Amino acid sequence: MTDDRSKTTPTAEPIAATGRTITGRTLVLATVGTIVLVTAVFGGVLGFLLPRHAELESVTVNGATVVVSPITGALYGAVTIGCVLLTLVAVVMVVSRVGNRTSE
Repeated sequence: MTDDRSKTTPTAEPIAATGRTITGRTLVLATVGTIVLVTAVFGGVLGFLLPRHAELESVTVNGATVVVSPITGALYGAVTIGCVLLTLVAVVMVVSRVGNRTSE
């Protein structure tokens, strides 16, 4: 019996060997997703630590009182940073398209 492994593609193949490329858009979205995830984790940690060490039970944001907890800290951090970063990405995409139209 012969070994036919050379004819099959291994699952853990490097990206360059598979012919797939990482586009700029994919890289930017992956970076934004990672930053939002890290911010959510940091917000969750703050939401856990603040009530215990600073005796902070609730926070008022724009007239709405919110109980400080890991979930609310994570949600607040992720939504805030996500909105800011996605707005910046949208602005860059629009400027890029306008720039491409004027250069043609």
